Amino acid sequence: MFCVLCLQVYTNARYIYRGGTPEFDLEGWKTYVETHRKADPALSDKGIRQAEHLAKYLVPHLAIQASHPVRIITSPMKRAVETIRPTLEQLQKQPAHKNANSRCHIKCVAFYHESEGCHDKGKAEEGMNSSEISDLLKDAVADPSQDIDFVGFPNPERGWYLNATSSETRAESEIRAAKFFLWLCEYLDEELRTPMEDVFDAGVSLPGEENENEHDKCGERQRRRRMALLVGHGDFMSLVLKRIVSGFGHSVENEGIPHRKCIASLSKESLRYKVLSLTEKINHSALLCF
Repeated sequence: MFCVLCLQVYTNARYIYRGGTPEFDLEGWKTYVETHRKADPALSDKGIRQAEHLAKYLVPHLAIQASHPVRIITSPMKRAVETIRPTLEQLQKQPAHKNANSRCHIKCVAFYHESEGCHDKGKAEEGMNSSEISDLLKDAVADPSQDIDFVGFPNPERGWYLNATSSETRAESEIRAAKFFLWLCEYLDEELRTPMEDVFDAGVSLPGEENENEHDKCGERQRRRRMALLVGHGDFMSLVLKRIVSGFGHSVENEGIPHRKCIASLSKESLRYKVLSLTEKINHSALLCF
């Protein structure tokens, strides 16, 4: 599932410089964006409304299909955290499934940010630290200290982009996509090894499940499934997805950058298993990209 959420500066630039019309002023648009954009911007007004609509779609689905806690893997960028916040707030109002201690568990991954990183006119900025991200979510989770894990932060008291000196190059984004893909495979594999009743082969039905419609995303399920939601960014996720399909011989964006090589230690069957981990074994995993 892909969710396009607008940033205010681009919305304003499109309106001022007549984007999408024959009178579109491209140079004026570029100048405005460069002058007004922020390193780690928040959602626009439209983006906030879209995030609220996203919660209205996701929460009923999760309420009758997902076990608790729902796994959330999110970018550390402000707009990603703000995107999933309304969903988390609504999840807290749902009855706990089988007396689970929490409705959700969040992995905030420092190297899951958008391509180019956190910068202003090419100059790197640290981004939010773990405390600032926890503050953004303090009313959306039961206990931030227990429900949020921070992965890959270079210093828990500093921002997630601390070690960068400039904006990220395309080649650096591709290498980071390989790193994130391997981390995600390992994370999902660990979830699969957990002996719980909410991890099972979704392709095998039990008595009473014959009439369940897998395409009905809001249909009630006899067995709750362990679900993982990925809240990220469209361009970077396109690079991650290329790491998956490149393992089957598809073309890559740039030569000399890790694609299949990043997973060279895996056999073809092992790779197939890991791709299934992303698409089938943890059922209804979702990609929320913008």
